[in-house]
Amino acid sequence: MPAFPTQNIDLFYMKIYGGFGYNGCGDWGEAGYFGCQCAAYLGLATGIPQTGNPPYTVNNFLGMYPKFFGSPTIASGTLIQGQSTIAIDSTPGLNLGQLITCQGLNPGTVISEVNSDSSISVSSEAVASGIQQLMIYEAQIVPLAVIQAYLNLAFVSLMSSRWREAWPLAMALYIAHYATLYAETDGNPQATASQIVANSLQAGVEISKSADGVAQGLKPLEKLDNWAAWSLTQYGVQLATMARVVGAGAAYWRG
Repeated sequence: MPAFPTQNIDLFYMKIYGGFGYNGCGDWGEAGYFGCQCAAYLGLATGIPQTGNPPYTVNNFLGMYPKFFGSPTIASGTLIQGQSTIAIDSTPGLNLGQLITCQGLNPGTVISEVNSDSSISVSSEAVASGIQQLMIYEAQIVPLAVIQAYLNLAFVSLMSSRWREAWPLAMALYIAHYATLYAETDGNPQATASQIVANSLQAGVEISKSADGVAQGLKPLEKLDNWAAWSLTQYGVQLATMARVVGAGAAYWRG
């Protein structure tokens, strides 16, 4: 049996199927006529997505598209399990809100304070003790707060029960699409940001070229006319292409 994100939907399935719900409890006794497993599988067969998603943090996005975070500074730190203060060998360039990753810290941990005694305080307690290598992202192409905002938007827009195994990729594409648009309009003017935009923008198919007038004709990609801004980046095009397939299935509702 797969893991289902929402458990408390018995009444919902009892309504649309007339007597058995997520746990198989209904008109035919405690176990239900078809049992727990059949009820759960038939629930998925409706094509109606369940609410609730598994955890997804900026670390997951970092693993897919690290270029949005810039090159990290590597430092050595001493962690104590259950404490949020880390003794660090060097603090130049460190600042509040910077993402910090290592095996002894929870995903999404950021620096909350740079102390005067060669130590830093972080937003979550360490889950392990010992000297560990810290990856500190000091010069992100897109601010962490912006990435988190787009992550939150993606989290409530994409249901894992609908996307299934494609959900982590869809989340990354969704965030990368909006992060690219952010970099185009309000991003870092450095070359790295410009390169991200130049490599990601989806202009269209070249249909004409002129050497003397330095002109170029582009035709927007077809089949995505109704997808608005999703056709503006390579990430959005990929997500929209996947979404057309994910959303193609029928949904059954018993009236």
